[in-house]
Amino acid sequence: MLLALFVLTTKAQSSDWAQWGGPHRNFISEAKGLATSWPETGPRRLWQRELGEGYSAIAVERGTLYTMYRKGDNEVAIALDAGTGKTLWEYSYAAPFSPDYDMTNGPGPHATPLVSGNFVFTSGSTGKLYCLDKQTGKLLWSHDLLAEFHGTLRVTGYSCSPIAYKNSVVMMEGGPSSALVAFNQKDGAVIWKQHDLALPQNSEITLGHGQYRER
Repeated sequence: MLLALFVLTTKAQSSDWAQWGGPHRNFISEAKGLATSWPETGPRRLWQRELGEGYSAIAVERGTLYTMYRKGDNEVAIALDAGTGKTLWEYSYAAPFSPDYDMTNGPGPHATPLVSGNFVFTSGSTGKLYCLDKQTGKLLWSHDLLAEFHGTLRVTGYSCSPIAYKNSVVMMEGGPSSALVAFNQKDGAVIWKQHDLALPQNSEITLGHGQYRER
């Protein structure tokens, strides 16, 4: 994963992009004054840096970038200063693949962090959900979605990005009586879980204004 930041135009007004798909989870930016074309040399690059492997998109809030990458058998959540690329904090956890997985298309992570209130929520390729303190990266709580809720194992890697609703964070798991599970953002307690659903490949489910997609 190569992370780079470019200047598109000095007139653009920045806006937070704190989850997969942006403010309204529809991939539409509300920023004003964006350039309609690039110079021949492209936008001016401010910085770039190597991370590890991964496909996690970037969440942005108030000048901080949040993303994920993989290094060996570990997945890493990282917060960076948007202006310099400097690491503000990292949280690494073990996420080895069992023989059930087929990672020939890349090991992930696939999901995008969710920034909500004082928390950052991350979801890795092996179905581990983490709640981290937004300022420090300290682990607040976690769940193993496959082990605890018997969620559907995605052989190419779990890719559901968390969605915030009021005081909860909602995840799609595909387990018996827990196809969808809502957790309390503060302590990870289960608020509700509903439906029996084992999702096939290329399935899609819509929640309000947002969508979860499994590939």
